[in-house]
This record gives sequence, structure tokens and C-alpha cells, in this order.
Amino acid sequence: MKDENCYDTACFPFESRLSLRPLVKFWQTEASSDDVLRAGVARQVLAEAEALRDLIQENPSSDVIVANTNVIRSLLTSVFPPALWSDMLVAATAPFGTDPIVATDNFIQLNLLADNEANFSLLGGRVSHQDMHRGKALAAYYEILRIHYGVDIDKPVTFVTERRDDGGRTSRFYRLELDSRFIEVELTGDKPVLTSTDLRDLLAHPNDLERWVRVLPPARFVFVGLACITATDVTREEALSRLKQDLLSKNALLTKDSINHLQRRVRSFLRLPDLQLGIIALDRCETGEVGGARAIGKSILLDNGMPSCSREKESLYWNVMQRGESVVIEDLEESGNNTGFESRLLEENIRNIFVSPLLTNDHAVGILEIGSPNVGDLNSLNSIWLVELSRIFATALQRSLDEQEDRIQALIKRQYTAIHPVVEWKFRKAAIKHITAFEEHGEVEWPKIRFKNVVPIYGMSDIRGSSTQRAHAIQADLAEQLGLALATVIAAATVRPRPSLDELGYRLSKHIEYVLKGLASGDESSLLGLLQREVEPLLDEFSAYSEDVAKQVDQYRQALDPSLGIVYEERRKYEDSVSALNEAMAAYLEERDEEAQDMVPHFFERFKTDGVDYNIYVGKDLVESGKFTEMDLRNIRLWQLTTTAGIATVASKLKSSLPVPLDVAHLILVQSEPLDIRFREDEKKFDVDGAYNIRYEIVKKRIDKAHISGSSERLTQPGHVAIVYSLDAERDEYLRHIDYLTASGYFVQEPELLNLEDLPGANGLRAIRVRIAEDAPGRPFLSLPEANQRERAVVVAE
Repeated sequence: MKDENCYDTACFPFESRLSLRPLVKFWQTEASSDDVLRAGVARQVLAEAEALRDLIQENPSSDVIVANTNVIRSLLTSVFPPALWSDMLVAATAPFGTDPIVATDNFIQLNLLADNEANFSLLGGRVSHQDMHRGKALAAYYEILRIHYGVDIDKPVTFVTERRDDGGRTSRFYRLELDSRFIEVELTGDKPVLTSTDLRDLLAHPNDLERWVRVLPPARFVFVGLACITATDVTREEALSRLKQDLLSKNALLTKDSINHLQRRVRSFLRLPDLQLGIIALDRCETGEVGGARAIGKSILLDNGMPSCSREKESLYWNVMQRGESVVIEDLEESGNNTGFESRLLEENIRNIFVSPLLTNDHAVGILEIGSPNVGDLNSLNSIWLVELSRIFATALQRSLDEQEDRIQALIKRQYTAIHPVVEWKFRKAAIKHITAFEEHGEVEWPKIRFKNVVPIYGMSDIRGSSTQRAHAIQADLAEQLGLALATVIAAATVRPRPSLDELGYRLSKHIEYVLKGLASGDESSLLGLLQREVEPLLDEFSAYSEDVAKQVDQYRQALDPSLGIVYEERRKYEDSVSALNEAMAAYLEERDEEAQDMVPHFFERFKTDGVDYNIYVGKDLVESGKFTEMDLRNIRLWQLTTTAGIATVASKLKSSLPVPLDVAHLILVQSEPLDIRFREDEKKFDVDGAYNIRYEIVKKRIDKAHISGSSERLTQPGHVAIVYSLDAERDEYLRHIDYLTASGYFVQEPELLNLEDLPGANGLRAIRVRIAEDAPGRPFLSLPEANQRERAVVVAE
């Protein structure tokens, strides 16, 4: 006898004995019925059975069973009606056994109890054969609780088994239900004690078989009797349930293999073995036309590329997308639809097709294709099931696209970092292309991101003399700290004269004189080091000299910044001023840029400097629609001029409230010749592409320091905007814009036409410089004089 606490999870752990006695007992009860007819039938059945003692003893031999199959079937008429025997899927086995002692022909033909031919599911989930045995063991324990402990668990254990059909192209599913009325559970010794605590624990963990085995050892129980099994065809509901489960898995729609797996589910659900399944995604960045759609996983129409279709708007796909309604074509050849799309379907051997929009929140996220080579497979009769499939696939596709979007965004951030919204479409396409190629071929190279023939627009508003003012602030703070240190040393030497203090005071005096004349590189750190090494370690000692010296020490310490340990007053004022001015100008620029995006979509990036410094690129290649005109270019240039004037007004109004008044000079660099830009993955930013185009970058970096030719005067001046150009046509265009904007209140005085000194790598540059009105309009085209209405129309329309 094996250890009662041991069992093998790969097999049923209880002893099981076949016996017809419980079934005979049922008939004996029936024979005592007051119903004469029922009693008569029972006595007739009993007479046959009781005459065969070998049959009704425990574990009758197979020879006895085979020889008396008709008698067993008579006994089973209480469970299985004889009139329906040939049509039913029923069998009888030993308790929880897999070898039927009697079964209908259909049951035997399908071999529904064979472990090695079935894919089982238990309690709604697919399980292995080992788990199936565990499920049967749990069902056995539920019977033990019911029979011996008076606990009835209303949780039936059912199994669903799968059988492949049509050469493996479809599946049929059968639910197996156990009738345990004729099963008895005998004890092999004392009944195990089951405390209330044990029972609560078992019921709290009903699927934990190991826990059940510890409390109720299998060796204490023997199952005796007969199990009656009924199989029900649940193909449609089970195929639909499994399809929904499959669609919950990650990447359920993203590969051809996954679509082919779902295709078999759909074939089983509709019971049509020749169906083809396809999914088309309508990417959120696309235009919504069929030509902008893409296959996701697999598509009947698009698997071999987008077919040529000059009459797209006459196709069934166009009708589905525009009307948002499903279409069933029973015979494509006879339908009258003969665009390039329908021709592709016929090339793919599709005669019969269902096409449906996949809608979520009334928004189309894709198209479902179900096609067949057989005319009429899909029709109005099964359309209700087709619509149900559309709803399921719509939800799954939305979730799949959301998951893919997360993956795309993660890839973009990892590969490209943050991307401007205007060009995000290009990066999305690159990420989608990479994902598709990776899933098909493994590791692949990332697509290069380039935009061709874009026009650059550069502007800056620079805080004039910021480096000088920062140096003056450092100089003032350092002189203040040295002065406080000198006063402290003098106070200490007055109370307690010492040669060393006199010498230290002398050196501090010389350093103060030096600082007031100017600072060289490294002076700040060396002088602060002197204070920290030779003065500050003496402060505690100085405080003990006298009350006056202690006050001087406190004055020194209170002047120090708590976190930095140095005097930082003037630098803080300067930095607060720069920060406030930068934030105000940047906020204004970015607010205006949001408005400009609605007018002319463009790439915009702002850099962190002492002021605002920004790049703009415009052109057909930047926008997904490919729409960009010369009027768009003039509009964005006008926008830049008015925005520059607005930045100047913001800076002017803020100046008086700053701790350190700051002036701002403004510059615009014009280049009409388009250039190419590419995304540099190593630096996560765009750069101009090509040796010739690099000249533009060189000019951009040096132009703000340029001087007027033949003089020492800087081109950029506070309160003015300098517009640097190369071509006469550029000069003429900007003079027209300035004339118009002067009339509109943005500029004052006549513009200056200037030649610039030659710069390294850039010769022959010229500039227009014009003074900005002190209170330029906050938005363009406001308060425009009536006399200038015509001029404005001419400028914008040219």
C-alpha cells in the first residue's frame, strides 16, 4: 500500500472500481414505485441484470462487459433515453475513468476521452493533460465532501476537448459533463477528521490539490460505481471564447502566424474551413484614405503591397470606410465592382468577401477582411456572426494599436529622444518599419530620418553684454567678501596685535585692489581658496577676542550664502534677472509658436542661452500631407518679424522691474535656398546635411558678433532687429514686410541697409537694421490703419 500522503500529479490519485451495483440499486428503488408502469420496467431491467452475477460484481472482466453490452444499455436507460441513443454523444466508464465500457458510435468515433488526442480546458481555461488529472482529482474531492461530510460545493468541474476537422483547418469543441449519481465513495479505514478550520482553508483554496491531499489523503477513499458522461457540441461558443482569449494576448494581431492562428478560430466559429482572414490598420497619423492604410499582421488586400487603383473611390473598401458600414459580396465576379482593389482580391482567389470597418467610439481604427474562394460562404444568413466578429476585432485592434503605440513611443524615445509633434509622423513610420522588419527578420538597421529641401528660419534675442555683467557680478561679490574678511582681521589685530594678522591683512588689501581692477581666469577659485584656508579657520578664535570682534565675525558669516558658503548677492541678482527675462521671452515665443503652428505647421526648437535662440524649418517634406506654398513661407517670415517685435516689447516692459536692468538685441538670419536636414542619433538632434549646407550653420554661430563693415560697431543693438541676408530678392521681400509692419505699429524710423565685415567661412553678408517700436502690438495685424488694408492684402497674397 502506497504512502497515503503521496500521489502522482500526472495521474488520478484515487483508486477507482467499476461496479454496476449503484445503478442496480437505483432500479431496485424504481421497482418499489407506486407507478405501475415505472415499476414494471424496473423489474424487467432488474431481471436481466440480476441474472448475470458476474456483471454486477465489482470490476467485471472486459469479456463479461462486451458479452452483456445490451444489458448495460438497458440499465443506462434511466440516464440516456433509448430513442436518442444513436444521436447522442454519451458513454459510461469506471469513476473518473477514460475507457468507456459502453458508448454511442459517435462518441467512440470522436474518441472524446483519449488524453493523447485532446486539447482540454478546465473551468474555462486551457490546461495540460497533467492539469486535467488534477481537475478530476478536485472533482473527486468535491464528491467526498458531499457524501461523507455533508458539504455540497456548487462548483461543477467540466472539461472541454478539442478535435481537429477538415484536415486541421478547423476545430470542433465538446463539453464533457459527468453524472456522478451512480458513484459511491467507500472508506478504507477511519474517516479522516475534517475540522471547521480545515474546511474553511480548503474552501478558501479550492484549486490547491496539494492542500486537499494533506487534509484528506487519497488512500483513505475508494470510488466505486459507474460514471455517466455526456458530450455536447459547443464549437461556436467555445471557438468564440477562445478567439477572445487569443485576442487578449500580446501581439495577437501583429504577425502573420498570429493572424493565421486567429483565422483557424474564425473558421471554426463560422464552420467554414476555406476562409481567409485579414486586418488593415488605419494608423492615427494617416490621412484616412485606403491608400494610407497598412496591413497589420496579414491582409488579403495588402499582403503583396498596395495594389494600383486609379478608381479607389469606386471600390468596396472606400464605401466601407466612408459609410462606416459592413459589406458582404457573395460573388465578386458578378458584383460589378471592378477597381484595382477587387482585381487584387480575385487574384488572391477570393470570390466571396465580408469587409467591415473596425470602430471604437465611432472612430474607424481598421478594417476586417474575411474572404472565401467559395461563392456564398459568407451571406446574409451568417451576417449576424460576422458583425459580432467585427466588434471583437475592433476592441482587440484598438488595444493592439495602443500597445504598438506604446512600443513605438518607447522606441522613438530610446532611439530619437523627444520629437517635435510636426515631424513625429516621420519617426512613427520609421518605428513601424523597424518593428515590422524586426518581427520578420530579427535585428535590423534603423531607418535614417532625413527631410529634404526645407527652408531654415533662425532667430535670436540675445541679452547684450551678459558675459561682462556676469563678470562684474562675480567681481563685486568677491570684493565684498574680501572686504568683510579684511575688516574682521583688522578688528582681531586691534584687540590682539600679531605680525601674522598684519601680514594677512596686507595680502587681503592687495587682493581687493587687484579684484577691483578686473579678474582673470582662475582668480575667483584661488581667492576663495585663500579665504577658506587662512581666514575662515580663525573665525571661531577671533570671536573669543572681544564682543566687537565677534560682531565682525557674525557680519562676515551672515553675508555668506548658506548653501554655497560664499558671498553671492550680486550674482544672485544678475541670475534672477536673466532667469526672469529668459522665462518671459521664452513663454511669449512658445505661445506665439503655438499660434503659428495652426497657420503653417513647422519644426521648432528653442535652445537655452542668455536670451532666446531658436531654429525653425518649413517645407513640403516636413508635413505628412506634403502641402507647403510660397505664401506659407512669407506668412511664417511675417510671423517671425512680429514675434521678434513682441519679444522686444516683453523685454522692455520687464527691464525696470529686474534687480539688474538688462538690454536685449535681436537678430534674424535669412536663407531662401532650401537645405537638407538629418536626425543625428548620436546627439539626438537635427543637423544640416551636406558640406554646402554647413555654411549656414557656421554663419548662424558667428553672426551675432559681426561688425558693420569698416567700423567697430556691432550689428546687433538693443531695441533693434538686425536681418542678415545674402540675396537682393531677400532684401526686397523684407523691406516690403518692414514697410507694412512699420505702418502697423511694430517698427519706427527708416531701416538701415548695412554691409557686414567678412566672417570666417562667410563673405558678402548684408543686413537690414530697424528700430522696434517701444510698445509694439502684442499680436499681428492689430490696429492696422485703414489706409494699409490694401497693402496688407498685397503682401500676404504675393
